[in-house]
Amino acid sequence: MEINFYRDANSQGYDESWQACQFTSDTDLSSFSSNPLVSINGQAYLRQHHVTYLTGKETCRAHHFAKHLAIQVLTAPATSCPVGGGSAAVAPSSLSTPPSCKVLWIDTLNGPHVAAAIYRELSHHATDDGDLHYTCLDVLGGQRDDHWWLNRSIEKLINDLKPQLVVIDDIDHFMPYCGVRVATLFDRTVRDVVNHCDTAFLLIGYNHTGKKACTAGELGRRLFTSANDIFALSTVRDVTTVRHISGYDLHVFPGDSQFHFSIGNDNLPHETGQPRMAPASGIDDDTLRDIVDGIIQPGQDITTADLLAQVKARHTQLKRHTRDAALLDQIQRLHLLTPYPDPQEEAPSPNESAPSVRPIDSAPTVPLAVPRADAERRPQQDQEINTLLTLPTHPQPALSPNQSAPSVSPGDPAPTVPLAVPREGVS
Repeated sequence: MEINFYRDANSQGYDESWQACQFTSDTDLSSFSSNPLVSINGQAYLRQHHVTYLTGKETCRAHHFAKHLAIQVLTAPATSCPVGGGSAAVAPSSLSTPPSCKVLWIDTLNGPHVAAAIYRELSHHATDDGDLHYTCLDVLGGQRDDHWWLNRSIEKLINDLKPQLVVIDDIDHFMPYCGVRVATLFDRTVRDVVNHCDTAFLLIGYNHTGKKACTAGELGRRLFTSANDIFALSTVRDVTTVRHISGYDLHVFPGDSQFHFSIGNDNLPHETGQPRMAPASGIDDDTLRDIVDGIIQPGQDITTADLLAQVKARHTQLKRHTRDAALLDQIQRLHLLTPYPDPQEEAPSPNESAPSVRPIDSAPTVPLAVPRADAERRPQQDQEINTLLTLPTHPQPALSPNQSAPSVSPGDPAPTVPLAVPREGVS
């Protein structure tokens, strides 16, 4: 059976191609098989003729997990890749040669200095000098904006090297502003490679499954929907969890095939245990073990009610002690209290340096002085607060030259004057 190309000319006509795409009981499908490259907990993370997509938040450490998978391919023994277009295009009896490289890493994000460090990390695990081929697109500068030329160059590089694994880190910075035509062109390039060669693709794109909008652009959306296996990564307290969320092969339960890792001193992932969830009791295992060991002595009998009461009391005391220590540290950091001088300490001589101040928790403290004006403005607890309503004074009548103004002492109330009533209002 001959498989047609998307990007190259095909020798078959329409009728022959239509007959070739029909799968029946008489069709020989023995040549259409794919071997797993990397399997973890029974789940194939990388397969020949497959596209694997890693997604998550920008901080999910998908780059480090991609390095982990690439190292597994570099350290594995080399497998043969058929000449002339893959196992589906060549008879099983045809001669085959090993691939010219195992991993082709296309870096779309980092500059040459960071890319050199990543290359050194990966090359330490390569068994041969030609097993790793690294491409840093940032060296191209403005030439990388020519998407048509870039697509053709990458396609030619893959056809020349025929690698076992192609890693693109990442799709968000590959061709972020390309349109539908460029995205479709590169997607068909990937389909031609996986259909005609024993090559697997590992792509990284972010924000495809969360609430945040996808940042991989039109190219990322098209490659995400056409990927064969999709893995989601999430990082909680330095432990990253990888979970299989989509794929045609679901014979392995996603919870059983999870992979948990943390970053080691070599800047590479190292498998770790699953992060523990907070227990329903509110007390972690280590704290509860210490509390029970301090309550029960060897050979001592205790009832369930007494045990629970003592455990709760001890746990409450520990939490109170932790809060008190944190509160004292905060008070000392903010300099809210002044340490009280120790009268037993002698005053330093002019030639001696001043003694160091004792910690705030070991010396008595006095509150800061409050100005008298601020203290007088504070309302007293035992006094009743009464706010008088002050009204403007009434207008005073004009005095004749023969009358004198009445004398008013400072303590007497102001004299009142009746309001004038209009004549028509008097009955």
